[in-house]
Amino acid sequence: MAADHDHAVMMCCDTNYLPYALHLAWQIHTWSPDRSFDILIVSGSDLELPGWAVAAGIRQVTLAMDPDWARVDSDRFGPAVYLPLSAIAQLAPRYRRILALDSDIWFEGGDIGRLLRLDLGPHALGAARDIMYFFAPYNEHAREFRDRSMPAHPYFNSGVVVYDTAAYVAQDLERRFLDRGVTESGRMWLVDQTLMNVVLAGRFAEISPVWNWVSTAFLPLVSHRYPIRLRHFIGGQKPWRDAKRELDARFAAGYAEFFRVFLPDALPRIGDPEGDQLTFRELGNIALNYLKSRTKVDRTLSRFRDEWHVLY
Repeated sequence: MAADHDHAVMMCCDTNYLPYALHLAWQIHTWSPDRSFDILIVSGSDLELPGWAVAAGIRQVTLAMDPDWARVDSDRFGPAVYLPLSAIAQLAPRYRRILALDSDIWFEGGDIGRLLRLDLGPHALGAARDIMYFFAPYNEHAREFRDRSMPAHPYFNSGVVVYDTAAYVAQDLERRFLDRGVTESGRMWLVDQTLMNVVLAGRFAEISPVWNWVSTAFLPLVSHRYPIRLRHFIGGQKPWRDAKRELDARFAAGYAEFFRVFLPDALPRIGDPEGDQLTFRELGNIALNYLKSRTKVDRTLSRFRDEWHVLY
C-alpha cells in the first residue's frame, strides 16, 4: 500500500461496524480537506469501500495477525478486537504517527494533524484517562490493577490513541501485549483496553479528555463550557441504539442523513432520530448530574492548559 503522508488516522473494523467507520472517516475528511495525514480503514479481511470514499482518498487496508492472537479470549471475542495492537507494528514502516480511533466516535472538529504531532515524551502512545476519573477520586485504583494486586496507576480509555510507531516497535509492544494476553486469556474485562493498561502500568502520555470525551450521555452540558473534539459513545448506548434516550437527537439524525445520502442500505440501522421529548424529570436529572459533577469535571479538565497540553 502506497502512503501519501507519514501520518495516518486509522479505524479498525469489520463489516458490521464499517458504516460507522465510514461516517467518522467522512467527518474527518470533510473537516480536513488539505490534510497532512492518510485516512485508513483497517480490517482482517477485504472490505469494499464505496466509490465516494475511494475518491476522497479513504483507503482500505487488509492485515493478517499473528495466529497466536486467536488464543486471547477466543471464546469471548474474536482476534479482530485486538487488531489495532497488531496494525500499529505492521504499519510502522509506512507511518511515523498513527491516530487509532474506535468506530463509535463522532468528530466535532479540530486539528487532527496537530493532534498527531503532539510530543509524547518517552512514551509510545498518548491517550486520555477513562470515565472513572470524572466520578471517583483521581487516584482511583482501577479494577484491572486491583485484580492483579498491582498498585494504582493512571488508566486510559483505548478508544482514541496517538501512537509513535517507532517507539511502539522499539518497546516491542505488540509482542508484550500478545504474550500477556495469552497468559491471561479470559481475564480481559475490557479486552484491548484492559490488556494495554495492565502491560503499560501507567506509562503513557496523557492527553486532554476533550480528544476522547466519554461522558456525552452522562454530562451533556459540559460542552457548553469546554470545546469537545471527539465524542466516544462508550457502553451499550449508541446513537443508532439509544433506547434510554441518553444522547442528543442530533447524533442519530446525523447518522441517518449520512446513511441516506452515502449508504442507503445502512439506513435501517438507525431508529427514529426525532424520538420523544424529554420530560421535566429527565431534564432535571441532566441538570442535577451536571451540578453534582461540575467541580470534579472542572478540576480534571483544568489540569490541561489547553487541548494541546500533554502530561507525562
